[in-house]
Amino acid sequence: MKTGTVPSPEQRAQALREVLESQTFARSDQLKRFLRYVCELEIAGRSGEIKEYSIGVDALGRPPSYSPASDSSVRRRAFELRSKLEEAYAGELASSEVLIDLPKGSYVPVFRFRGDQDDARARPQKVRPAAAVAVALVAGALLGALGMSLMTRAGSRLAPSAIVRDAWGPLATPG
Repeated sequence: MKTGTVPSPEQRAQALREVLESQTFARSDQLKRFLRYVCELEIAGRSGEIKEYSIGVDALGRPPSYSPASDSSVRRRAFELRSKLEEAYAGELASSEVLIDLPKGSYVPVFRFRGDQDDARARPQKVRPAAAVAVALVAGALLGALGMSLMTRAGSRLAPSAIVRDAWGPLATPG
């Protein structure tokens, strides 16, 4: 394990060959073309050229009129490629020293040594906004219920102020 270092171009090319020659990818010609295309550009230092449109046209054979906005084939293949890579590295390539990741939200491959600190399985998961809002709402509801409970217990001893009685009417009176 070479934690903290980046695989050399030769090591990256070898990792690509291992995946392309694996049984997991044996009958996945489109995925192999996709992976070869993005990896070769990355190894050549041209990762800035990796775009959804270029993958569609250059790797997957879409016509020049291909529109990523109306055709999700590249995004679907990227999803399938991530799954296949995970399957290959969990199975027949479990002893590979250099791994290829295709991070979600990107088409630029990342080469890393197995067990590196930035191991995809060791990364903290991003908190989804909807989940954060749900947790905040539940916490707020619980705190509100606790506050109401405490106020109800103390309510028999405390009378609400005149402003509260005027605004809330019968709801502001204890009991």
